[in-house]
Amino acid sequence: MLTAVAALINRIRSRVTPGGIATPTRSGTDTVKVSIYHRGFGSDEHVHDCSWPRIEGSSNEDLLEAIFEEFNVGESHLAADYRAKGLRPLSVGDEVELVDELGARRYECDSVGWFPSDDTDDGWDWDDFVDLRDIAAL
Repeated sequence: MLTAVAALINRIRSRVTPGGIATPTRSGTDTVKVSIYHRGFGSDEHVHDCSWPRIEGSSNEDLLEAIFEEFNVGESHLAADYRAKGLRPLSVGDEVELVDELGARRYECDSVGWFPSDDTDDGWDWDDFVDLRDIAAL
């Protein structure tokens, strides 16, 4: 999984230029509007918006993992803009909203991975999803 995420991040970085997002990947919207909400550590604050390149064939999970890594340790202009605001890294409880031609979908960062923070149908099979917090409660 980490190798796949690293490969996706490298593909995204190759498309991010200092002037903005390069070359469209498909017809229609080639970017996703990303909004970051710091919800962890008792805060509740909308802190950042940007456009993120949509890579053909990438899932929402791929995008979320790439966004997490880029804003926490990345070196692109997107990461630099985020850190220039003095924002802390993404953490458990924070939310990322993805908006494109399919609508808005918001996800919460968990200790491992992401889960929908609302009733959004994002194509993931959440019936098979096991929340680690449920296991810990047993």
